[in-house]
Amino acid sequence: MTAPAPIKHKVAQADPPTTDALRPGDFSSVLDRNIKALKQRRKGEEAKASSETRVAEGITRFTGSMVFVYLHIVIVLPFVQNCTLTGSGREFVGSAP
Repeated sequence: MTAPAPIKHKVAQADPPTTDALRPGDFSSVLDRNIKALKQRRKGEEAKASSETRVAEGITRFTGSMVFVYLHIVIVLPFVQNCTLTGSGREFVGSAP
């Protein structure tokens, strides 16, 4: 039996370096250019993303939001208070009476 062929990975090619001459104190134009390039790159990556990646990013965005925190307060807090005040919920914890 022969050994399997090695897996070939694609290597991302970096953009060629810019050759614009910089003058002292001209960082704002460089910063603007870099921000624009990053926005274009992000837009391209978002366009290439699979539906699975988009769903995962949406879930991550939602769980990191304050709306998610507020929903948990509204939903979980009353349940915990009810279990604490009535003594129910012990069967979920596994403690003996």
